[in-house]
This record gives sequence, C-alpha cells and structure tokens, in this order.
Amino acid sequence: MSLRVKHLSQHRARSRNAPDAGRGQIAHPGPLPPMQPIPASIAARRLILASSSPYRRALLERLRVTFDVDVPAIDETPLPHEAPAGTALRLAEAKARAVAARSGDALVIGSDQVATLAGRQIGKPGDHARARAAMRDARARRRVSHRAVPL
Repeated sequence: MSLRVKHLSQHRARSRNAPDAGRGQIAHPGPLPPMQPIPASIAARRLILASSSPYRRALLERLRVTFDVDVPAIDETPLPHEAPAGTALRLAEAKARAVAARSGDALVIGSDQVATLAGRQIGKPGDHARARAAMRDARARRRVSHRAVPL
C-alpha cells in the first residue's frame, strides 16, 4: 500500500516592531476536510517522525500517539534557483524516503520548513551569534515560512 499526503503552508509574520505586529496570517489551500476514522490496517503500523524538530515532536506528543523519532542525515542545502516551497517539499520528502527505506512498512512523517526574509532563503543560524544577527536583520521585515509534511 502506498500512502502519500502533501501539505504546504505559509506563515507570514512580522516583528513586534512592525505596524501590524501580532497579526501574522496563515495561508493554506482551503478548509481542512473532516477527520475520517483511520483504518485498522494503517493504525496498527509503527509511526516514525523523520525530523529533529522539537516542535513537530511536541505536536505528535499532544496527539498522544505512539511514535519513534529517526533523524536522517541529508544535505539541506537549497538547490540553485529553487523556490522556498520547493526546497521545503524536497527536503521533507528526502527525510521521509531515507527513513522509510530502512523502516519496513512503518508510516514515516517527514517535515521541513524554509524561512525567507526579504525574498531570500535563510538557513538555520548554527550558533548564538548568528542567531542574534538574524534576529536583528529580521526586525521590521516580513518573514515567510514555507512548510511541507509528507507521509
């Protein structure tokens, strides 16, 4: 059985100093469909989160589902001229595929998020000094996050 779900979303946020601070918007393709019962053949399978994100882990913990975490080592460098949403989807799928290849019939959730600032992709800061510099850069500018979560 092959099951694949893609969901892309964008989250627009402004800094606290921006004129419309606190009014971030979430854009998505439309209302989510009502939840359907999960077939027993799927519910019985092992669930694996292929992400190091503490936020994604916390979301699954809030659902009170049993899951494992397996973080694949993949190159997260954006490709030249790749759109941010495309980068997020490619990396999320690569994480899911890498873990699925070694996990039998488990259901694997990959996820990734790519942020842009002033139209330019920004990566993980790597250390405290770079994080502070990125925060200074982000003041009063629009930051957009592109997320992808394939199963």
